[in-house]
This record gives sequence, C-alpha cells and structure tokens, in this order.
Amino acid sequence: MSKTTDGDHRKKQRGQVRLAQGEIIELDASLALPDSLGAIESSSPTGHVIVVSHDCDIDASSDRDPLVEFIPLKEVKKLDSAKTHTKSARSLQFEARSSENQQTVFFEAVAPLKFSVRKSLLWGRSFLRTYAIGPEQLLDLVDWLSVRYRRAALPNEFEKRYKRVRKQFWDLIRNFNYDLLEVLFLFDEGQEKRDCNRDEPYVLSILLVHSGIEPSTSFELLITKITSLFVSQYGADSHLEHAGIEIRNCTAVSEYALPLAAHRRAIQHRVDWLSYESDPRGPSIGV
Repeated sequence: MSKTTDGDHRKKQRGQVRLAQGEIIELDASLALPDSLGAIESSSPTGHVIVVSHDCDIDASSDRDPLVEFIPLKEVKKLDSAKTHTKSARSLQFEARSSENQQTVFFEAVAPLKFSVRKSLLWGRSFLRTYAIGPEQLLDLVDWLSVRYRRAALPNEFEKRYKRVRKQFWDLIRNFNYDLLEVLFLFDEGQEKRDCNRDEPYVLSILLVHSGIEPSTSFELLITKITSLFVSQYGADSHLEHAGIEIRNCTAVSEYALPLAAHRRAIQHRVDWLSYESDPRGPSIGV
C-alpha cells in the first residue's frame, strides 16, 4: 500500500491521536501551524503545553476534525488569585504535580496564544507527560474555556440532539431573566465528556439556580414547560425508538442551597443575554 493511500485511510479512522483534554505534554514548536509558531516559541521556552480540544474532537477522524488545539504554559512562582478559576477570561493559573516526585508547580495559560497542530503530525506519537492536573483543575479548565470561547463544553453528539430544543428552551428561560442566576446541566456517568452511541440516551438533570431563599411560584410553571418540551421532542422514555435526551429531573434551587460539589460537576450553560445578579435588578447584560 502506498504512503498516500495509507494516509488517506488513517484520516477516516477515529482515535489516531493519544491525547486527552487537560493533559500537559512537551511539544515540539515546529509542529504548530505557521501562524502560531511565534506564540509557542516566545511564551513556552520549556515546551510545555496543555491540551484544550474536547476529547470527542480529538478522538474524531482527521477528515471530520483535522486539528488539535493547545495553549502554551508558563511556569509562575505563585498563583495570582485574580487569574484562578474563571476570574480572568484572558489567563488561567492553576497548580499541577510532577509525575516524577509529586512536587507542586504553578502554570499560567494565556488564551490568545492558543494554537493548532494537524492531527496527521501527531499520529503514532508518544508524548512526555512530566506534569498532571487533578479533577478540580480539569473542571476549572473546562469552565474557563467555556467562558472564554462562549461555547458549551459538550460533546458533538449531545449538541446534535440538543439543537432540536435549543431555541425553545432558551425562549422559556428568557422570561425569567431577572430571577434566574444560572442554568446548570448535570449528566449521568460522565456523559458530558463523550459522544454517546446512537442507541444510548443522554440522561440530563437541569438545575435552575435562582436568587433568594424560595423560588417564585412561576418557577413551577417553568419546570413543567421545560419537562414537557423535552418529553415532546424525545419521548418519555428515550430508550424507545432512537435515543435522544432523557430528563431525569428539572429543579429550581436557591443560590444559598446549591451544594458546591454539584456546582463543580455541572456544566454552566450561558447565553449572552442571561443577566447575572445585580442590585437593583436591571436590564440584561452580556456575558
């Protein structure tokens, strides 16, 4: 088989690149696309980068998603609290541990320096992973990328199914702009990180985080309408016929009663007009 034919065959295969979102690796700057070479060379003298592409995009065939995205890392002496979690849309600082001796180090990722590498240049490569982040740091990275690029950190397969109800869902939410602080999606068994098979439903819980102690009575009507919307589009039991999205529950929860663990597990769903808490509550603001 010729080299060209073999390359064409590999482009159609999934799982050709052995990387995952949040992994810290050492990467040769020469692999980056030409327009991003300056960014990686000048800001990452150690060659450490963090993988920021979604796992499902990395796993996809090169025909479908030809690139893997990275952000160069710069080691810093200590964390700047203004750059941790999602406080800064431009920079994220976080801790990692040495794979050799578990020593803690601190890194900074600067969003505008994000660059891409063609998957075909990464086929079959082994990567040196001298540092690793923990589950909490991975959640911070996912949240930060979602805020920075205004994209939900959700698999492509979920987005395909969700688009059937997306507009109607946000039309319902829009009427509660002044009382609603956040919309959180919680998935079953890590489904937020993978493309489910066509016969497997996404099992979803929706948390509507509201201001104050008790929700207004109108929230009960909102919950009923959201549940009815998903059932009407996907059926009461999405194991029947083709799989879609199965609503486990839709609940209104006070900002004061939301468990921290649940918030960390959840995917924060945003739109530009969703207003966050202000005093007095005024018109919608973009986020």
